[in-house]
Amino acid sequence: MIKDISNRLLEITQNEQKRKFIYASVEYIEYINTLDKSIDEKSLLRLNSLASNVLKINIFIEEMYLLRSFNYYVKELRDLLLKERKRELKLNRTIKILSYSLMNVFYSMHSDFRRNYSKPKIVLFEASPADLSEITSGEEIKKIYEILSKDSSKYFPIVRFSTNRKIFNETIKSISINAIHFAGHSQTDGIMLLSYDWKSEILSPQDFISFFEYTTQNISLVYLNSCSSNVFASKIKKYKRTAFKFHKLISFAGEIYDSQALRFSVEFYKNYSIVFPPILHKILLSTKTEMSLLKDLHMQKLIRKLTYSKR
Repeated sequence: MIKDISNRLLEITQNEQKRKFIYASVEYIEYINTLDKSIDEKSLLRLNSLASNVLKINIFIEEMYLLRSFNYYVKELRDLLLKERKRELKLNRTIKILSYSLMNVFYSMHSDFRRNYSKPKIVLFEASPADLSEITSGEEIKKIYEILSKDSSKYFPIVRFSTNRKIFNETIKSISINAIHFAGHSQTDGIMLLSYDWKSEILSPQDFISFFEYTTQNISLVYLNSCSSNVFASKIKKYKRTAFKFHKLISFAGEIYDSQALRFSVEFYKNYSIVFPPILHKILLSTKTEMSLLKDLHMQKLIRKLTYSKR
C-alpha cells in the first residue's frame, strides 16, 4: 500500500525536497520490514543511517503534526533498538504502527493535490496499539477510503491511522468535519488510542467532548466501530454543554467480531448517505440483540448473515 501511494505521489509531486522524503522514507520502511528480533550490529548501523536520512529532510505539509508524529516514531524505534537490542518488543506491530504513521503523511501530501473544500469531510480515525489484540482496523480504513475517494463520491475522506491524542485533537481543531468514523478497540469507559510508547491510551467520553469544547462543529454522523461503544456513544450524546451537535450515532453493545465489523462498515459506506441518512438513526449490536432499530430490509439481511467475533 505504501509503495502504491508513494508511486502516485512521485508522479504528481514536483517539489524536490518532498520527492527526496518519499524516496528516503519508503526505503526506510522497506528495510525495517526485513528485520526480525535478532538484529545484528550491521543491521543496526544501516537502520540508523536510513532513519537519519529521513529525519534530516525538511518538508512542509498542511498537517505538520502528522509529520512530527511519524518522525517521533522513527526516533523512538531507532533508540529502542540501539539502546536495548534484546528488549521485549512486538516488532511486527511496532513496524505496522510506524508504517501507518507514514501513510498519514502520504495521504496528507496526496490530499494537497485533490482537496475539494466544498465536499462534506469524513475523518476516518484508526488505532491498533501494540499491547492489544491485532485487528483489521487499518484494512477497514483503507477500504472505506477507496469507496469514498471515487470521483463520483459526494464526500471527501481524510485518513488518520495510528491515532494518538495529539493527532485526534489537531484534526478536530483544524478541519471542519461532517462525519467521524473510528475503527479500533474500545471499553465501556472509552475508546483506545495510541500512546507515545506504542501502547494503548484510553480516550474517555469527557476527553472526547473536551476536544469539541470551543468548536461549532455540526457533525452528521459519528460511527464508533468497536466493542461496547454504545456506552461511550450514550454519554457523548447526553452531553449538552458544547455548541456542536451529533445528528446520528452508530455504536455497538457488547463484543463484535473483527471480520464482521470490517464487512458491516464497508457495506454501510457503499449503501448509505452520510450527511443525511434517510432511515438510519442508531445501531446497537450484540450477539443477542435483534436489529429492531433498523427498518431497512437490506441491512437487516446483512446483519443476520454475520457471525460475531470480538474486536
